[in-house]
Amino acid sequence: MNHTQLVRAQLGEVAIDACCAKAEWATLCCCAGRVQDEDLVLTLPNDEVCERAGLLLEGLFGAAAPEGDVWVLAAAALADLGRGIAAEQPVPPAALLQRNCCKQAFLRMLFLWGGNVTWGRDYRLELTGTPALLTRAQASAAHFDCQGHLRGTRAGLYWSKGETVADMLSLCGAHAARLLLEEESARRITRAAINRGINRESANQDKTASASARQRAAIRALLERGTSLPPSLQAVAQARLTYPEATLEQLAEHLDSTRSAINHALRRLMELSE
Repeated sequence: MNHTQLVRAQLGEVAIDACCAKAEWATLCCCAGRVQDEDLVLTLPNDEVCERAGLLLEGLFGAAAPEGDVWVLAAAALADLGRGIAAEQPVPPAALLQRNCCKQAFLRMLFLWGGNVTWGRDYRLELTGTPALLTRAQASAAHFDCQGHLRGTRAGLYWSKGETVADMLSLCGAHAARLLLEEESARRITRAAINRGINRESANQDKTASASARQRAAIRALLERGTSLPPSLQAVAQARLTYPEATLEQLAEHLDSTRSAINHALRRLMELSE
């Protein structure tokens, strides 16, 4: 199950409040409805919308859902709430979207009908529909400080930041999906931090190994030439040959000295070998 299917499944289980039912039904009619021979025809795109529409149809009109994904509903049975919306209005009437919960119901049905979402390496939640529907959706989301962006000349409204995608999931009612997004995001951030630490440690080790190789070559050159060294330099030279992989801090610990003193002594040995 991909992220979109997961979210649709969760949205299909959101309880339908009495006031929000009208907002969801109106949104569905605007997305999927058309009038044909005085009847309302709904073309439903997926199982979640079919199930949701059936619940709305029963709750609002006391009618059973037809079979299949194309429903032909007698206009007389739906009064003004169904047929008139599909025939005359590109968006649900403003009176149905006054309350915050109804704005959220509007966004929820838009996602069920034609939304998609993904998260992980990239974040993106997108709603599709007519320009009028998407403009209303943009305004509804902005009411909750969740600003979406219209996608050029194509009919899409999208959010592409992790925080705003998470907020949109909550607004639509997919709270469990938001938690999953945040958990996966936290794991990815932790993994990235660990990888950076490993890469940094590896780079430091490579740097130490390279410097040690140059220092040991210089010390051997001095020994081959029989260069006389003061006791302090002799001790550092011997320690470097004995502990080729040791860091400056480790050499300082072996010699009961300081990192600065060891570093200065090794530089001096390098200079004498030139």
